[in-house]
Amino acid sequence: MNLSTGSFTASTLALVAAAVCPLVAQEDVTVAGHVRDPAGMPVVGADVFLLETLEGALTDSAGSFTFDSGALGTVTLVARKRDHIEVRRAAKLPLGGPVTIVMQRTPVPLEPITVEAGTYRLGNLPDVTLSELDVVRTPGSAADPFRAIQTFPGVQSVGEGAGLFVRGGDISETRVMLDGATVISPFRLDTDRTVSFGRFDPFMLKGVQFSAGGFGAEFGDALSAVADLRTVDKPAANEVDLTAALGGLSGRLHLALSNSFGARATATYTHTDALLRLNGRREEFERVPVSTDLSGGFEWTYRDGASLKSFAMFQTDRVGVRITEPGFAGIYRSDARTHLAAISGRDAFGRAGVSWGIATSGSWKAEGFGAFGLGFGGWLETGVAYRAATGTPLTPVREGVFDHGRGVWKPVFGPPMSERLPNYSRLDLSAYALRSFQPGNLTVFFVSVMNVLDAANVRDYRYSEDYSERISLDTPFPRTFYFGVTTTLPF
Repeated sequence: MNLSTGSFTASTLALVAAAVCPLVAQEDVTVAGHVRDPAGMPVVGADVFLLETLEGALTDSAGSFTFDSGALGTVTLVARKRDHIEVRRAAKLPLGGPVTIVMQRTPVPLEPITVEAGTYRLGNLPDVTLSELDVVRTPGSAADPFRAIQTFPGVQSVGEGAGLFVRGGDISETRVMLDGATVISPFRLDTDRTVSFGRFDPFMLKGVQFSAGGFGAEFGDALSAVADLRTVDKPAANEVDLTAALGGLSGRLHLALSNSFGARATATYTHTDALLRLNGRREEFERVPVSTDLSGGFEWTYRDGASLKSFAMFQTDRVGVRITEPGFAGIYRSDARTHLAAISGRDAFGRAGVSWGIATSGSWKAEGFGAFGLGFGGWLETGVAYRAATGTPLTPVREGVFDHGRGVWKPVFGPPMSERLPNYSRLDLSAYALRSFQPGNLTVFFVSVMNVLDAANVRDYRYSEDYSERISLDTPFPRTFYFGVTTTLPF
């Protein structure tokens, strides 16, 4: 049960506040004042209330507030607003006149950073940005966007690979998208003797939106995270980039053919023989890791507010690793091919706009160990998660007292935080299977069950009008089933 502190108001605090000072019945007094920022400007929409009675009001466009209270004596005046530091001050009722409260903004902004060209953004994890050059400069990233993302809070580096493990989730629970297409195999050279890398050149991407949390049908049900990659826009000038490194060669071609049309292409060849010899690991491989990359795309802006964009990629990699274990010895060989193509567009018709996209992706892999072939067939993977927590403390309402002057019932609270909600528990199950029905085809069947035991977890209480009856508000997640299938059709 997640609670956002930015969304608390005086009404919700009725479940967590308690009487601190004795209140004496009397004629209502008026509490009024102004809320300002340090520069003297009005703070609009701040929630100002008395902690002991929860009587209060919101500030208007001038930052002013006023409300009546039946309290007398020393009270606590509270001012709250999202993105601001809460203010509490002692006051004695009746007041001698209007009070002025100064509120400051919180030092850490809560709004997410906007995705811009050349940046990478985390969603509901702490806000972090990286340009493509930052990806290259990040120690240990080896110019790999996925390895740069591994440096963010909440993302664990498991082993030496480039996989994204978010808050204890499995690598398969982080979905990688490229211009709206699901990338079936986002990593290459992933064996027990090689170090995997992402398949994407950071200079072919304009940004990644990386969001952690639960997702719905759009991203295939409950996942740890989604890395949504976006390719670069059309180039502004003609140029050629050449890169030579110990492990291979790479070239990039940028063509700005007109103000409305541009294209890019990249070719990379990686051969790790010299790299492995330099680092004393050549003898571990019967066939050193070798890979090729071809990618490119274009963008056509055929009128203001309307464009067509495409991206395609073809990659191969192969490796042969010598395996020596107490129970067996031999050579593991792998040959893999991956392709992806995506085309998307946007257009505007008056005040209405439309965006669309079509994509296809696929992965083929042939594996062998000694005399045994490990063809790509079908397999099933299951998972189980159990969550448990003690109940949240709360201040109960003991009874209601009718206010004849106002014609409403008022709550009478018990001792502060003297009760708890019932303990929380939830069991979730999931399973998915991969099948290949023809060369180049990958079909994924997935099913999940949330709250398998249908536990009626109490997330809050509400009360009848006269506070004589307390009513449980159960979990918004009763036993829930979700299933589906996705398939890739090569052409």
